[in-house]
Order: sequence, then C-alpha cells, then structure tokens
Amino acid sequence: PAKAFARIDAAWGQLETIGCLRLQQPRIELGLLRARALLGLGGVERRREARVAAELMIKEGAPWAIGLGHLIRASVHAFAGGDEAARAELLAGEEHLMSAGMHGYLQIARLRGGALEGGTIGNARSATAREVLSGLGASDTEAVIRHLLPWPA
Repeated sequence: PAKAFARIDAAWGQLETIGCLRLQQPRIELGLLRARALLGLGGVERRREARVAAELMIKEGAPWAIGLGHLIRASVHAFAGGDEAARAELLAGEEHLMSAGMHGYLQIARLRGGALEGGTIGNARSATAREVLSGLGASDTEAVIRHLLPWPA
C-alpha cells in the first residue's frame, strides 16, 4: 500500500495536468485505487482521506461509482469498529453494483456483509459469495478479496 500510494500521490498532479481527471471513468478508477491504498496504509487520517474519496465517488452519480463509494465507506466503518454502519453501507452498495453488472465487487460486498451478519445465514451468504468469486475466475479468492476491498483482519 505504501508504494502504491506514493506512486499515485506523485502522479496525481500530472494526471490533472493532462486532463485525465476530467474524464469520469479514469477519475473514479484512480479515486478507488487511491482509496484502497489509503485503507491499506491504515491510520485515522488515512481512513478520513479514503472516506473523502468515497464521497466523491458517490457524488459522481453513476451506479457503479456509487456502489464503489459505499464499499469504501463500509471499509472505513469496519476499520473504526462500526460493524453495523459497515453492514448498512455494504447493503446500500449491493443494489448499485448489481445494476452496474459489477459481479466481482457485488460478491465481495455480500461476503463481507455475511461475515458481519454472522450466524447460519450470514456464513452461508459469505460462503456462496466466495464460491461465485471463484467461479468468476479468481484463482486466489482470498487475495482478490483483500486486494479489491481492504478490511480489518
């Protein structure tokens, strides 16, 4: 995360200069990458920055960006110990991710939400999501999950 964040941070000014951040898709993708690196770094200030990135994604208005923003918010809450708030954000993100056809991220939301829910139903939901991710082609499912949405251990 430290190397990734340093590279993104160093390039951000150039990305603005060449106009890359004026285009919605790269702006959102780069914001997501930055937020994931921030979450991986840890610390309250870094989580606060990741939360700002999530808010910007949600303000984009595109369902896929809104869904990703909710996932980042969920991770921020989970790192702060707010399991119920994290679960609510994951559920909010699911609808947007489903409508955008972002099946991998959708399964990660379901997996994390099921783990927070716990019990027979929550555990089954997590297991099913893990199986679907594997079926989507994730050879190392756990690595993909950790990479796409940093989460407290």
